[in-house]
Amino acid sequence: MTRLFIENNELDIQQDFSQQITFAVDDLNNLDSKSTSFSKTIILPATANNNRLLGNIFEFSNSNFTDDTQSNVLYNFNASKSAKARIEINGMQVMKGVLRLLEIVIDGDNIDYEVALFGELGGFVSKVGAKKLTDNDNGVDDLDFSNYDHTYNITNILSTWDDVIIYPITTSTTFTASTKKIKISGQILNLQIGATFSLTGTASNNNTFTITDIFIQPISIFRYTEITVAENIVNETDSNFTLTYNRLLGIGYIYPLIDYGNCSYDIPTNNPTYLSKKDYQLKAFRPAFFVREIVSKIIKDAGYTFSSNFFNTNFFRRLIVPNNYKNLSRKNSVNYVSGSTNTNQTINPSTANQKNVLFNSPTLAANISYNSTTGSFQYTGTNPITIKITINLNYTFSRTSGSGFIYFNTTNGQVCNIQTNVGTYNATSTGIITLNQNDNFSLVYAINYNPFSGSASLTINSGASILIENEGAENIPYQLGDTIKMNDLLPKNVLQKDFFTSILKMFNLMVTEDKFIDRHLIIEPNVDFYNTNSSTYLDWSDKVDRNQPIKIKPMSEVSARYYTLKYKDDTDYYNDKYKKQYNETYGTRTYDNQLEFAKDTETTDVIFAPTPLVGYANRDKIVSSIFKLNNNVEDSVESVIRILQVKVISGVDSWKILNNTTVLSTQTRYCYAGHFDDPDVPNADLNFGIPKELYFSLVSGALSNNLFNAYYSSYIAEITDKDSRLVTCKMKFKESDIYNLDFGRFVFVDGVLYRLIKIVDYSDNNICEVQLLRVIYTTY
Repeated sequence: MTRLFIENNELDIQQDFSQQITFAVDDLNNLDSKSTSFSKTIILPATANNNRLLGNIFEFSNSNFTDDTQSNVLYNFNASKSAKARIEINGMQVMKGVLRLLEIVIDGDNIDYEVALFGELGGFVSKVGAKKLTDNDNGVDDLDFSNYDHTYNITNILSTWDDVIIYPITTSTTFTASTKKIKISGQILNLQIGATFSLTGTASNNNTFTITDIFIQPISIFRYTEITVAENIVNETDSNFTLTYNRLLGIGYIYPLIDYGNCSYDIPTNNPTYLSKKDYQLKAFRPAFFVREIVSKIIKDAGYTFSSNFFNTNFFRRLIVPNNYKNLSRKNSVNYVSGSTNTNQTINPSTANQKNVLFNSPTLAANISYNSTTGSFQYTGTNPITIKITINLNYTFSRTSGSGFIYFNTTNGQVCNIQTNVGTYNATSTGIITLNQNDNFSLVYAINYNPFSGSASLTINSGASILIENEGAENIPYQLGDTIKMNDLLPKNVLQKDFFTSILKMFNLMVTEDKFIDRHLIIEPNVDFYNTNSSTYLDWSDKVDRNQPIKIKPMSEVSARYYTLKYKDDTDYYNDKYKKQYNETYGTRTYDNQLEFAKDTETTDVIFAPTPLVGYANRDKIVSSIFKLNNNVEDSVESVIRILQVKVISGVDSWKILNNTTVLSTQTRYCYAGHFDDPDVPNADLNFGIPKELYFSLVSGALSNNLFNAYYSSYIAEITDKDSRLVTCKMKFKESDIYNLDFGRFVFVDGVLYRLIKIVDYSDNNICEVQLLRVIYTTY
């Protein structure tokens, strides 16, 4: 018996229902492509039950108000959004993922719904869509790193190089036992979820704690850090203790030394006290993001979770995305409004459906007025202004029906829309809008519900804040003491899906779905994907339909002749120099499999540009260099997004960090970032191939441990081996076979070992096509 479910509600299917599912995780014809399960078009009848579950969408006049925080079914059904779905056969789940409504066909009195199912990876890609890392039209889609906003000073720069950071706490701190929250007023702490810290000097909470959540209020006059911990705490208020933090790589930010051009020179030139390429100016240090956290936020913001042993390795945790702007600069901001609340404010639809949030004596620019009774602001200036709104708040929402909303409302429209979830949550939102003279604006909280079917309540808890500043102001360089806004430093014009897929390509990662956890991805490299324990091998010899043709194709008829793996070109000095000299991108690898009948070239490239390392005579620091050279003068440039490995290297000659001629710090270590894991003794390289030239003298180390050899060589060796075969045959599976399907298990057919590549058009009690790749070696 076959059953189809949408959001755990069973749909009616036709008696001749045929789901015809294709299962796959890889594509032998396209090296940089990953596959997901999918069904052919499924025809559903327009029964009363199906009409109800699909929100009566067949009606020409249909229009409904939807809430993305609720299940996508019944009155809330939205055909432009994916809905959780699964197919069961005789009680066994054979596929889960998302359902998409493709078309509604009305033929006289007959109505059919044409739908299709896609696996979790397909649903994830659809959910991410065209979102960028930052600067989306809807600011809610931007990745949020505002928790890491911090003061730009030498102490914070150097602290990112430390494994242990000691924070003296001298401001009022509240410990709340019921919520396990520690609220530290007046300070922003650079902390990471999953890391640990210990407290000493408190009256009752001297212990070691694990961080489960962090909320930061970045606005200076209301600044605080709120930490949620896993362990129990005791109620108290304290203002004189020490927090010792055990830093965890892969989360937060770090300040590597990168030569962005004109940031190291002799001072003075005739008899230098500070030396070129030995001592570096402050502008050589910019905050970098960790790759692991960017990927984690992309997945989490799409409503998915993941597990990955590879992502938890020290190697992957050390990968960073350095700043790629021409200069480390900020907007020359004008604050029009900054304010916060000091009371809880609740709305109940029995008295009102919406209210304005009331702020406690907000700070206002000269051309802004505020009505403290109504919570309404007014802009009285003559010229139009474009403003950026940043909202930070904590809300509590309860209901038996209806939806809660928080938004910034103006005469010209709404921005910063927040849909509430049931419970208590922190929320942050940003938006941009234009104000004209005498325009009114306010922060609104509202409830939309049916008074005949339930009740609802929404509370804006004390401590909510709003900051309204000018948008589009000119950039000015960050100065010591400024607050670094991390969201403003994310790489521009980079699609989240391109970032994610480039990480998959670099490390030849396989993405599969968890059988039992909805929207949970399992991500591991191809080299670690297959279970080589012979006790797990399957024998499918008896499943082959011998009455059907069996096709055996040499991989020379499938594979390309040349496989090229490369980074994206960029025009900075060393990338341009290398490309002109060798006619290829720095770090490229081209593999020739010597197959005579294969002629094509298959290219796998990523969004990142390579970053050559540079060393200088009588200097012992090797530095990634991103600048142009004009008339022998270095000039900083905006560059293509980069990816590097980071490591703090000790024992170098004493050198200085300068702000012009002021010495900020003297060091015998530096925060290295480059394509090698260690420039002195490399053992891992982010390049695909060995560069034909290095721009520094390498003393020792292994250049061959690059991405191609580590993650692709065994894969390509197998698909291009002279004895490699792609077998296509017909098989018949039981539902239990599909329920237990695992692409990571090897399969025997007639005594020959294979890797399962694809199952095409599986349906219950029918034969289907199976593609198998002959295993040459289980390990390489």
